[in-house]
Amino acid sequence: DECKWTIGADKTKMTKAPNAKWAQRKDKIFLTINIPNLDPAKTKINVTPTNFSFTSDEWSLVFDTFGEVNPDECKWTIGADKTKMTKAPNAKWAQRKDKIFLTINIPNLDPAKTKINVTPTNFSFTSDEWSLVFDTFGEVNPDECKWTIGARDVTVLLVRKEEGEYWDKLQKGAKIQNMTVDWDKWKDEDEVADDDDFDSSGMQGMGGGMPGMGGMGGGGMGGMDMAALQQMMGGMGGGAMPDMPDSDDEDDDDIPGLEADDGTPGK
Repeated sequence: DECKWTIGADKTKMTKAPNAKWAQRKDKIFLTINIPNLDPAKTKINVTPTNFSFTSDEWSLVFDTFGEVNPDECKWTIGADKTKMTKAPNAKWAQRKDKIFLTINIPNLDPAKTKINVTPTNFSFTSDEWSLVFDTFGEVNPDECKWTIGARDVTVLLVRKEEGEYWDKLQKGAKIQNMTVDWDKWKDEDEVADDDDFDSSGMQGMGGGMPGMGGMGGGGMGGMDMAALQQMMGGMGGGAMPDMPDSDDEDDDDIPGLEADDGTPGK
């Protein structure tokens, strides 16, 4: 029952079962595989609706899940000391014709353990047990994208490669778990004034900037004054929309730019 093997391109070898532990909630499972210093290039993790498989060098963990899972929403990280499943943070977004505003609602993050990476077609955020990774609906310009790691959340400015019509949604593919519209910053295309803009002069990008602000190389709040940051964020042209319900109580089907249950873009 405990014997295992893998069939490789050059040989067939027996593998070992790693030490692992798990926990659960009503809607998710947390799994930690205790193997240090794994080579990500040699590590393969695959999830189907009814099966989980992990292989890396001499190690292997494969099992059928007790119930069905959603492979599109399963995530993991390969760390220096272990491989673990990660949680999807609560987040919200808004847009203009040339930029995307993204807020990740996790307080008191350690900047040294937080990694944000932006490519022309992908955004990734990882920090301890948290992970948010998605392919963007359209292309962005990584050199102009900026963010800051604050005491209460992480704020991100994604600059589109080309200005144009609003994106149908934030991401390509399936809906992002725990993602909602940021009604404080959202404006419809016909509501945006010519002078509506976000002052990002205090945020750090590729070339550096304000001490303590996170750019392509990471970084944290440092000596940033939170009151100043709040005032700066107000420059996004936001202000709460009148008579608009709180985003936590809003049905995603009525939110512009989110994917409907049948997989079609929201209107």
